[in-house]
Amino acid sequence: MPATDQEKVAEELEHDLPENVATVTDAEAESGAAVSWWRTWDAILVLGLASLSPLLYMHAQQLWTNVDLRFFPVLPVIALALAYFCGKRGICASRNRAIFATLFLIAACVAAAYGAWKLLPWFALLAACLLWFSWMLARLGKSPWYRIAGWLLPLALLLTFPTDANFDLTPTLEAEVLATASGSLDLVGVPHLPADQGISTKNAALPVSRVCRGISNPYLLLTLALLLVMFTQRSFLIALLTWLTVPLWSWLACSSHLAAGLYLLEEKELVVFTDQRNPLVQAGLVVLCLFFVWLSSIALRNLFAPFIGYSTTSNAVHKFYNWLMYWPEPDPLRKRRSESEQDPYYSPYAFWNKRVVRVCLYASLLVLVSAGGYAGYQIFS
Repeated sequence: MPATDQEKVAEELEHDLPENVATVTDAEAESGAAVSWWRTWDAILVLGLASLSPLLYMHAQQLWTNVDLRFFPVLPVIALALAYFCGKRGICASRNRAIFATLFLIAACVAAAYGAWKLLPWFALLAACLLWFSWMLARLGKSPWYRIAGWLLPLALLLTFPTDANFDLTPTLEAEVLATASGSLDLVGVPHLPADQGISTKNAALPVSRVCRGISNPYLLLTLALLLVMFTQRSFLIALLTWLTVPLWSWLACSSHLAAGLYLLEEKELVVFTDQRNPLVQAGLVVLCLFFVWLSSIALRNLFAPFIGYSTTSNAVHKFYNWLMYWPEPDPLRKRRSESEQDPYYSPYAFWNKRVVRVCLYASLLVLVSAGGYAGYQIFS
């Protein structure tokens, strides 16, 4: 290459070098701030959950004593998988969302401190749910908040599982199933004697727990129905109404199982309550119940279908109804500003670098670690 050409190339490189270096420096500074902010929240999550692990282990032991609830370890795995595969990492585009993430973190600290003070594992689980929710709000900034709330549901469902027999709703279901099956057997003329725990016939004495527990227990059906509603992505109201139909289908399935099984035993001498056949029948009834839950969601969606247009006389009523039917999704008939447009002067890095916010984050981490250490000391001392 001639010397003149080399000089020209050198001059072009020298001319472009300062701009290129400045651009890389700005990107590195922004990336460094994001990494620092992410590491802070990751440290809070990891250390917080590790500190709560003694109380969480106690709660897991209490749940494991109930045979019908031994599927519960799958729920945290589902919540983790949803956040990992569906979540989009990024900085919070809304000041309100960043504030709520901090507030939920503070609420988690309060629940953790109270659970450690009173040695209540349920509050540790509540603190873990709040901590996980606040982390997702802050860490998965490009995912809508209502999606994140949905991903929390499998983990939050553990809060409803009873650890004490006094709060178990299965005995209530068994009593209703016993009364319904007894009435059905009266209608078909099968002699029987209902008791507190089951039904006695000429050929067998069957406890109601045979059909109300195991695979067809109501907690498993509620969990599967919740996952079905989540993956069909219904609106909140439709999803809630659909989920509330689950006890009805559970009662109907268990009552039919008990009455039909005893009828076949007495009239046809066909036994469906053996150790091999009973789980298969229960599994089939669970699948049938989920099918009816899915049909219920379709029926409710069609029954409460939103308006496809607004009228001039009832514009406000139609808008409110559509908002109720679509929430938390936006109404497609109404224009809605994006989160970045709602906060044009919001700087995520400036917010998280504020001294007050930093103090809240580090103080929350200190409270979580201290509460977990105090609870562990009470448990293992």
